[in-house]
Amino acid sequence: MHTLDWQVSYWDSVADKKTFSHTIQMDRFRALVGPQDRILDYGCGYGRTCAFLQDHGYTDVTGVEISKEMIQRGNRTYEGLHLLHLEDPRLPFADNHFAACTLLAVLTCVPTDTGQKTMIHELLTGFEILNEETIDILTMNGNDAKIFQFIAKKP
Repeated sequence: MHTLDWQVSYWDSVADKKTFSHTIQMDRFRALVGPQDRILDYGCGYGRTCAFLQDHGYTDVTGVEISKEMIQRGNRTYEGLHLLHLEDPRLPFADNHFAACTLLAVLTCVPTDTGQKTMIHELLTGFEILNEETIDILTMNGNDAKIFQFIAKKP
């Protein structure tokens, strides 16, 4: 991925200042993802969404993030989260490890089409999703123009 798309120094520099506020429509989320399903929050920042999901009964949530400073903030802010630092866009998990993956505003932070396609490809490859008939795609804010805000395998 191009360095413009991989903005580690920026995210490290704002890790203690940045506040995220994107929400998850839990009724839509629960319709696709069970409380025991493994969930990956890709671009988890400081783990706010991971904590939110855990507070709503989801027991197996992992967050991955390119910023070490964001991960450190998450570990200071929330107890018991499973947050991992990513050094490159490749996921360190076996295919089919997760039942669902959330991306909340992640693609809006990737400025190039190539960078966005690379990220989506990695996630789709990691989930072994072969075509759109095998997945549900939702957006958490209901805006269909922002596809791939949420990716989950159908049960």
